[in-house]
Amino acid sequence: MSRFKVLITGNKGFIGSKVENKLKMSSDFQIYGLDIKNGKDEDIEKASVANRFFEKGLDYIFHFGSPCSVLQFGEENLVSSVQTSFLGFQNVLNLAKVSGAKLIYPSSGNVYGRKSLPHSEHFKPLPNNIYGECKFIEEIMAKNTDKVVSCGLRIFTGYGPGEEKKGKYSSVVCQFMQDIMKNRAPVIWGDGLQTRDCIFIDDIVDACIKAMKTKYSTVVNVGTGLGYNYNQIIEKINIVLNKEIKPVYIDKPVSNYVDKAVADTTWMKHFLGLKPISLEKGLEEMYNYLQINC
Repeated sequence: MSRFKVLITGNKGFIGSKVENKLKMSSDFQIYGLDIKNGKDEDIEKASVANRFFEKGLDYIFHFGSPCSVLQFGEENLVSSVQTSFLGFQNVLNLAKVSGAKLIYPSSGNVYGRKSLPHSEHFKPLPNNIYGECKFIEEIMAKNTDKVVSCGLRIFTGYGPGEEKKGKYSSVVCQFMQDIMKNRAPVIWGDGLQTRDCIFIDDIVDACIKAMKTKYSTVVNVGTGLGYNYNQIIEKINIVLNKEIKPVYIDKPVSNYVDKAVADTTWMKHFLGLKPISLEKGLEEMYNYLQINC
């Protein structure tokens, strides 16, 4: 029996590795992986790397081989992050077009900027940081590429097991929990009233898999529809860990900071049928993992 052929770029990363593991649970898929962690011969930013797959007859491409954090687009890494984002994305678009593969890729809740809550796909994106700008441009690139069916997942604050490997680029959920586990005071920029929609990694992977079955191009939010401010997140982590560690507050070091981000999940529920777990459940899952693995 023939199997669906799937390419996953960034298959060693936080989301890509979990998608690969999920697909490997089925015998229906033949999986190819690319990740810059394995060397330049697997750098999707190079057209020659993508061209190696022209004759594979790919059915699906998951593209996670790109910068995934606002901080990665700071002054120090700005040029390389923008270059990697656009060159890599153009290469996977070309590959999808030649092979007829469906493309599933991560966009971000950062495309909305400071729009009123909750953030709906009906809003015109107005990103206020370069990471959000790049993700929105990638959405436009996908939309304007003929004969490519694509699904852009506007992922909000993703967190969960394995994220700790991202270090300083991990979510505040991960950083706050690691600090509290070590009896360190977590550091909050500002007053802690900034709000995030925190979505567990298993739900993100579920969204990716469900996107494979869709028939036409779109973008869709991936979140819970519930917002928690940083103070509340730390309070919930303390409850899970049975601790009472208080945060330290400092001035915000950047001006283009997104204060509130919450997904409108109406389209997500209809298009993907996704039913995310609660933040409390996700924190318990993450804590159980970190106790064993870190």
